[in-house]
Amino acid sequence: MKSDEELISDFKNGNSDAFVEILRRYQNQVFGLAYRYVGDYDEAVEIAQDTFVRFYRYSHSLSHINRLQKYLFTIAANLSRNVLRRYKRRESLPDYDDESDNDIYDAMVAGSEYRPDARIDRTELAQQIQHALMKLPAVLREVIILRDIKEYSYEDIAEITVTKLGTVRSRINRARKILQILLADAHSELSK
Repeated sequence: MKSDEELISDFKNGNSDAFVEILRRYQNQVFGLAYRYVGDYDEAVEIAQDTFVRFYRYSHSLSHINRLQKYLFTIAANLSRNVLRRYKRRESLPDYDDESDNDIYDAMVAGSEYRPDARIDRTELAQQIQHALMKLPAVLREVIILRDIKEYSYEDIAEITVTKLGTVRSRINRARKILQILLADAHSELSK
């Protein structure tokens, strides 16, 4: 399997198969990030597509891409912010089970350990988390997604969001506290 750097080099040299491999390698992750940002399946699909269109158009002019995934996430995050500016508030969220962004398009195969009640619990939990994320202000939602869901370092998040490192740490801390309250409220409502 080729490295990201080799694929980028091949793509810049006119190998369209390299772009297809980049798309295959990162489409689900980019979609998952966009969905977490905007909370709308159709918008997330559009953002993911637009991310790869922009990468396709402008990658030839780039002199060096440090990390391809971070570069694609930066594009997707910027596009997501633009969508959020246009649509300040979402009324309803579509159902979406995010067991893994990498398996988002794959069919679920029920193994011997498959338990419908556990599956329902995970789906409800995923929906509660997504609802809580959507209640956060966009700047807090952005950093908490990048840190706790996508597991980026604080330094990478500062670079992606073009924010100072101290501000990133502060926002993550605030977001975690708010999510803790929101999820505790959701849990207490379900327990009734």
